[in-house]
Amino acid sequence: MKNKYLDKLIIISERLLQKRSKFLIKLYDFILSSIIVPAESHRFINIISTKDEVNTIINNFCIKKDVGFDFICKKTRKTEVVKLRQQLHTLLMDNTKLSLASIGLKVGGKNHATVLHSHKTVDNLMDTNKKYRSEFYDLIMYLGLKYIKYNSERIIL
Repeated sequence: MKNKYLDKLIIISERLLQKRSKFLIKLYDFILSSIIVPAESHRFINIISTKDEVNTIINNFCIKKDVGFDFICKKTRKTEVVKLRQQLHTLLMDNTKLSLASIGLKVGGKNHATVLHSHKTVDNLMDTNKKYRSEFYDLIMYLGLKYIKYNSERIIL
């Protein structure tokens, strides 16, 4: 199937060279850059390069919290599971190069918006709850990771 599409692109490129139309060449470049390159290289290089790092963070997190990864990925809205999942989302977002969607799929099968919401929730709890803050800082120190506060612009009227 892949060869079929590449053959079509070669035929298109030969026609473009014959016509030498700037518009068609730009269109061809756009098609190549938006379809072939991200699908074959960009997306997978990012995931493969950080796979060991992600697994290390997840394993150390589960050891520190004394839970299994399956427990964190449960499809439930219980507070104890949700808080663990939010903390793990935040740590992966701040310490890896994975996309938000990749983090969400890896931890609980969630989407990118859930990962962003998790980070904002952790930030809010860090600002308002002293006990949560001290526990989370202990976790960060144990894992040797960094925590970056999510910057959101506030509009003041």
